[in-house]
Amino acid sequence: MTLFFPLLQLCGLLACLPAYRVARRRQDEPVWSLFLVTPAFLVWIGMTLSGLGANVAGHLAELFDLVLLTIVLYYIKVFLLDRRNGSPVFNNLLVVAATSGVAILLRVQAG
Repeated sequence: MTLFFPLLQLCGLLACLPAYRVARRRQDEPVWSLFLVTPAFLVWIGMTLSGLGANVAGHLAELFDLVLLTIVLYYIKVFLLDRRNGSPVFNNLLVVAATSGVAILLRVQAG
């Protein structure tokens, strides 16, 4: 279980790496944007530890959903949002807010 979270983070990081390279060529994309799934993971883990939602091992699949959502939103951010406005940091915060909100909804729905 201890290796599960870093492994999912690594998978998300590797999947977002091509878009990150494109974003670095176009504008100054911060390196921390590769770790946009981390806040959603922390919200999910915190809610799980506090007892919100059912504590079933099958709900670990929600983490896969969070990683996939983060990857999709990151590509949308790089190829659509960053082209419209030149603020990648604001767009990164939008992705963090969206994935954290989905993490909350997944845990509340599980209960």
